[in-house]
Amino acid sequence: MDIVRTRSKSRHRLPLGVSSLLEYNTGQAIYLAQFPMERAIQTMNTLHIDSYRFGHLVVDGQAYSKDVIILPDKIIANWWREEGHALHPKDLEEVLAARPDLLVIGQGAQGRMRVTAEARQSLELAGIDLVAELTEQACETYNALCESKVVAAALHLTC
Repeated sequence: MDIVRTRSKSRHRLPLGVSSLLEYNTGQAIYLAQFPMERAIQTMNTLHIDSYRFGHLVVDGQAYSKDVIILPDKIIANWWREEGHALHPKDLEEVLAARPDLLVIGQGAQGRMRVTAEARQSLELAGIDLVAELTEQACETYNALCESKVVAAALHLTC
C-alpha cells in the first residue's frame, strides 16, 4: 500500500496503512492512497468499564448482571458459553469476527472459567493476543490497554 504524489515534478512512495481510498490536496500535490479494508480505521475502544463487583458490571453507565462480551463498538449482553465454566472457540465467534488486537478474558471472581486449548489456538490463529485473569484484574487491564490497542473483553461476572 503506497502513497503516490501524482501532481509533482518528483515521485515519492511512502508506506501507509489505513482503509479505503483517500485523496487530499496539500496545495501543490494530490496524494492518493489505497489500503486494505480488513481493519477499517479502528484505533481505540469507545467503551469504558466503570466498575465491577461479584455479579455486577457497569460499562459507560449501563449495568449488567450477566456475563458480557465487550467489543470495540458494542456490548453483547447475557453471554452464555457452550459449557458454563469452559471457554471454547464457538463461544468467541463474535470476538473472532471483530478481530481486535487483544482479548482480555475475565475468568470470574475466583477464576473458575477456564480457557480451553482450542480457544487459545483459535485466537492465536486469528492473530488475537490473549490475557486471561480474574475478572476484577481483567477489567483494569481492559481499561488500561484500550487506550492504545483495539481490545475486546469476555467477562464472567460471578464465580
